[in-house]
Amino acid sequence: MIADNPQLVARFVKTINESLAFIHQNPDVAKQVARQEFAALDGSVVDAAVQRMIDSNVYPANAVISPEAFTTAIDIQKFVGNITQDMPYTQIVDGQFAAKP
Repeated sequence: MIADNPQLVARFVKTINESLAFIHQNPDVAKQVARQEFAALDGSVVDAAVQRMIDSNVYPANAVISPEAFTTAIDIQKFVGNITQDMPYTQIVDGQFAAKP
């Protein structure tokens, strides 16, 4: 995908970065959207969940994936059985677009 259409990948990653920044800069709007998405749940529960996810960086500040974060995510997926083999960071993650403003 990157080699075939780097402009598309760059636009996609830029949009993810903008979305993540928006969540952190506008948590009340993020909570409002989440309450609409999960309308069957109590709004205070949704608000608390979104805030907890912001505070614990489940929604990271940007799309940069550190080797540590990648390893943690892969280890969790191995633990739950979704992944059965090693996945080397350098073979999976290409951060050339994530660090660009």
